[in-house]
Amino acid sequence: MPHISRRHLLSTAAALGVAASLPSPMLANTQAKFVRKNAFHPDAIPDLKSYRRAVEVMLNLPPDHPHNWYRYAMIHMSDCPHGNWWFFAWHRPFIGYFEQIIREYSGDSNFALPYWDWSAEPKIPPQFFVTPTDPDNPLDPTSGHYYETQADFAADFEPIVKALYASYSPAQKVQLTLRGYPDAASYWASYNNGALEDGILANIATNRALNRWNTADYKIDYQNPDLVDLTAQQTPWGRPVPAKTNVEPSKIRTGIKAPDFAMPASGASQSVYFNSPISANHHMFTGSAEIEGFPHNTTHNFLGNAMQSLMSPVDPIFFLHHCNVDRLWDVWEQRQRNLGLSTQPLTGDQQAFYSEEFLFYIDVAGQPVTGRTTAKDAMEIAPFDYSYTPGTGSELIGAPLSRVVTANFTAVEEAAPIAAGSVSLAKGALNPALTEELALTANSLTNEGLPNAEAARDYLATVTFIPPASAGSLVYELYVAPGNSEAVPGNADTVLGGTFEFFGMRGAKHSHHADPLHITYNITDAVQALNAQGLLEKDTELSFAVVTQSNEVGGLEAAAEATQMRDGQLLGVSVASI
Repeated sequence: MPHISRRHLLSTAAALGVAASLPSPMLANTQAKFVRKNAFHPDAIPDLKSYRRAVEVMLNLPPDHPHNWYRYAMIHMSDCPHGNWWFFAWHRPFIGYFEQIIREYSGDSNFALPYWDWSAEPKIPPQFFVTPTDPDNPLDPTSGHYYETQADFAADFEPIVKALYASYSPAQKVQLTLRGYPDAASYWASYNNGALEDGILANIATNRALNRWNTADYKIDYQNPDLVDLTAQQTPWGRPVPAKTNVEPSKIRTGIKAPDFAMPASGASQSVYFNSPISANHHMFTGSAEIEGFPHNTTHNFLGNAMQSLMSPVDPIFFLHHCNVDRLWDVWEQRQRNLGLSTQPLTGDQQAFYSEEFLFYIDVAGQPVTGRTTAKDAMEIAPFDYSYTPGTGSELIGAPLSRVVTANFTAVEEAAPIAAGSVSLAKGALNPALTEELALTANSLTNEGLPNAEAARDYLATVTFIPPASAGSLVYELYVAPGNSEAVPGNADTVLGGTFEFFGMRGAKHSHHADPLHITYNITDAVQALNAQGLLEKDTELSFAVVTQSNEVGGLEAAAEATQMRDGQLLGVSVASI
């Protein structure tokens, strides 16, 4: 394969089949006391008005108040898991207690947090922008309610944050040490620009105008609210962001159809998984399943400095974003129960998952949550008594179970180094069922010749690799081509299969992971595009290439890029059809 300037490629091959469609809608459960509604539905307008009132009150609370707007966001900074199997569970109480707090400060005892269904409405709701007629809207983090500069924030919060660290219990300090904050100085550093040298994104913008992107190339405001697919030239950090593509219903469907709870620590090999991979504690990043890695991460990273950082709850849209993420988990749980499948980790994994402690929640009284601090507690909706109106993905609750077919590949050379050019993977012996049941034919795309239960199928590729140094400064693009060709971006027979970026790590300088990561891409559209070109026939193999690009402003020079990539290692790829 020829060298691709400023990029590096990994490649593998597999044989797959293709078919896709959406089942008909089903009604979601709405029997709880509080019903969370789609933010774009007229029924949500009273809730959005209550939300605005409460946010303004919280922004005006003194910095040492537990419900101060920035103080509540610090819970996320201090403890949120991403890229592991506790991601969904941790965020459920975080927004559950928040919802109760909003009822208190809004005076609306019936308030239910609306959700932003970005798959149905890929644009920020209009209530979240300043406008010429509403120049001081507290739901827009560029308004005058927010700190104008990082220095202003530091003047108020440095003593508060250091005193807060001193007040934490020994158990909380153990958690913070696992997270990389062994003392008050390192804890405070995570909130200011100096943290860039420590591998942590600057969590407070140097200027509040940057809380939503506002550059010469692209600006997000009331006139430009849409999630769009940006080119590298349109972004301040110099690489593409497929924000609209990554929230499309197809990116939701495969996550909800996954029959198993969490990906093994060794990666996706025998099934498809709703949660990201198992990890030893909730401060580790082990990879991403589809819903977390694509619609969740990309929406965060698209919106601006506030949302792309671990202080993302500073932007009020955060809670509607994560409300939708939680809704998708609820849809998956309903579907699992409807199919008679488990909503829990495997029996042998349950103790490790259930016993993990989340020690930083604050309740409606402003007190640390006690008595319900484990991951097992966090999974429960009942203490918060809410449900959702139907949204994207709800139609899958009553859809039949799809069989999962997988094939696995390992590197030709064990732990093959990532360098300029390509690293080939052994084709190996395919699972016979992969070609027998899912042979690529023109008819398979129109569902002809497939049993009804097999009609709607999706295709995924999970790449396992030890990432390069500065993993958080790279975006990982998956390209697909027919197996008789090399997957080379720009070639007529090579199509983009997906674009992945870490959350909360953009700009990080020392974010190298020594352990393997497992990233799952939905490749259905890519394979269908190849089929539409007439490039796929029965038993055609598919070649994959993972291409890394810098997300630093202006990209990396070739020499620097080679240094970045020298310690990355490709370990294998698993492909699956569901």
